[in-house]
Amino acid sequence: MITGDPSVDNVWVGYWRNDFNTRVHMLHGKFALAEGLDLEVTPYYHHNFSRIFWGLPPETGWTGYNNAIAGTPGRTDVTEPNGLPVQRDGRRTLERKGMTTNLRWQSGINTVEVGGWIEQHNYDLYQPLNNTDPATGEMIRFPVIIIETDYMVKTDVVSAYIKDSLSLFNDRLTVQAGIKGLGTKRRLTGYANPQDYYISVRRDETNKEGKDWFQPQFGMTFDFTPAIQGFFNYAENFGSIPSAGLASVVYNPDLKPESSRNTDVGVRIDGSNWSGFLSGFHVKYKDRILSFSGASRGGLSGATYLNANGVETRGAELMGEYRPAPGWRLFSSLSYVDARFVDDYYEFDSNGELTVLRRVDGNTLPDQPELIGSASVNWTGANWSWSLDGQYMDERFTNGANTSSVKDYALMNASVSYQGLPGSNLGAARFQLAVYNLFDEKYVSSISPNSTTGAGTRKRGYPRATYFNVSYDF
Repeated sequence: MITGDPSVDNVWVGYWRNDFNTRVHMLHGKFALAEGLDLEVTPYYHHNFSRIFWGLPPETGWTGYNNAIAGTPGRTDVTEPNGLPVQRDGRRTLERKGMTTNLRWQSGINTVEVGGWIEQHNYDLYQPLNNTDPATGEMIRFPVIIIETDYMVKTDVVSAYIKDSLSLFNDRLTVQAGIKGLGTKRRLTGYANPQDYYISVRRDETNKEGKDWFQPQFGMTFDFTPAIQGFFNYAENFGSIPSAGLASVVYNPDLKPESSRNTDVGVRIDGSNWSGFLSGFHVKYKDRILSFSGASRGGLSGATYLNANGVETRGAELMGEYRPAPGWRLFSSLSYVDARFVDDYYEFDSNGELTVLRRVDGNTLPDQPELIGSASVNWTGANWSWSLDGQYMDERFTNGANTSSVKDYALMNASVSYQGLPGSNLGAARFQLAVYNLFDEKYVSSISPNSTTGAGTRKRGYPRATYFNVSYDF
């Protein structure tokens, strides 16, 4: 409810809501062109329109107005706030249209596939600042005070692949090898952020391209027995430059796409009363893109995106499930991850120059525990059931310098439930009692890491909580 105090009213739920309208259309066709030769074609169209309303303190609105009239040159097409510039009436529009194709030829033990994907992706973001009627709290939509963001990003995507699959030794060995390629082109036009609007600069960052047409892929599986299968996979991947890189206050035309090389090997087991897997993996990640503040270029000062450094990750995962008798299930998992930075990187000094060296080469990634484990035991009977589960989280660093960390923790949870037997008076009823954090462990649940030497932002985990639930089917 509106109180009349704009500093309080800006967090009112009526000022914070989204309205969505989404349409998705797809047509899938599969055509048998000849014996063993099939073609699949899937054109699609996706349109999403959303209205976004949210509030802000009036002093923030006044600051935006003052920045606009004080820009170089100062804007004269703005409306003076009436004292309550606390609402925004924005919109986001997304339109995707494209098509996927796959041509598949099978002959004996050999299967060859050739395919591709094309898409045109348009994203439009409009965020004005609106006045508010001080008597009613209603938004005054026109005229707007200032336009904080108004831009469109057009993205064209082209992808192609070729893959060959072989089945050998009576289908016990399957080998797949192929190559995929990806090319993207992005163009941003308009006011990418409030700073652009303040100084009347409309962007036209044309033809920001990223491409890698040779990404080899290889995989194989081998059935040692009907219950035991080994596997190996290698893949090179490429990620296009994010649209946020074009919309940053200071645009970096030298930004390169991120890429990775992924390898994993392991064994899967699937028996009558037990299953699980053991795997090892290695990921080499290059040209990591980060947002940095303090950049200065072309009369603008603010955030920009840079290729900072890389990350190398290696580890192993173990998971198992045992079902010793009807109604019983025992589950356990354990993962080990060693994720470290590769190379140091530079940040901006007070003059907007890349002179501040951040020595992180060899350091562990923040918020990345080495060990994560879980275990549970469950029993389900005719009408009673119960479960006990636990999780373990290893110590985590809270910054890239590895000078601050949060301790490890273990949590236990328990629950018991009763389901009425069919035909009884309680046949449609279910009762459940659950206790979260059974031993009231004090722990940090989530971290927003600091890239340098700060302690980061930490959120305390939930204390012990007891829940009782009753449900009844009519």
